[in-house]
Amino acid sequence: MTFKNINDAIAVLIEKLEFLKNVLDKQVESGLISNPIKDVNIDNEKFRNFKIHKASDWLRFQAVFQESFPNYYYYLYQNYANRLSQSEFRILLMLKINRCYISIAEQLGISRESVRVSVYRTRVKLGFKNNLELLGFLDSIRV
Repeated sequence: MTFKNINDAIAVLIEKLEFLKNVLDKQVESGLISNPIKDVNIDNEKFRNFKIHKASDWLRFQAVFQESFPNYYYYLYQNYANRLSQSEFRILLMLKINRCYISIAEQLGISRESVRVSVYRTRVKLGFKNNLELLGFLDSIRV
């Protein structure tokens, strides 16, 4: 590959990154997703080392979550307890704190595929077409 080919390839990549940034900016502006840089309510250090394998772990996680997002879990529970399982609530809270599937899987002690399937089923139960709508919904809850 010549220097000119490398420069051309870099120019194409920069163009694609700029396009993706514009798409992301439009989604943030429209409220479909939150701006991960702007979401200052999330103190990742509080949540980083949680392993949620037992009921007592879940209660500790809920207490820390409640400190960062007062009444958020209770709002979800009051409005969606008839449709969602406890494990689906756990995954929704993890998504709310911007956890990726791999991180959720590690913290819950399940496979990444289990997380993916659970997110899909939860999204369908709540009537969202895609994960962006689900994440936008989670971000839109203000209590």
